[in-house]
Amino acid sequence: MAIYLEFPRLDKAFPYRCIENDGSILTTPHWHKEMEIIWIVKGKVNLGVNDQPIRFLRIGSLLCYWKRCRC
Repeated sequence: MAIYLEFPRLDKAFPYRCIENDGSILTTPHWHKEMEIIWIVKGKVNLGVNDQPIRFLRIGSLLCYWKRCRC
């Protein structure tokens, strides 16, 4: 599967975007310089960061990822 670099067009007055996924859409591997916050509100998610699998993200899990910082 190909990995691509995202260049989102953000409004300078409000430089954020929110994407809601109910699980019916597969998100392809991607890179971007912006922070990404993933909050699980229903079900569970399997994902990976930097080719490392992250498991057991369930309801209430919160993942914040930004360049070299994971919290």
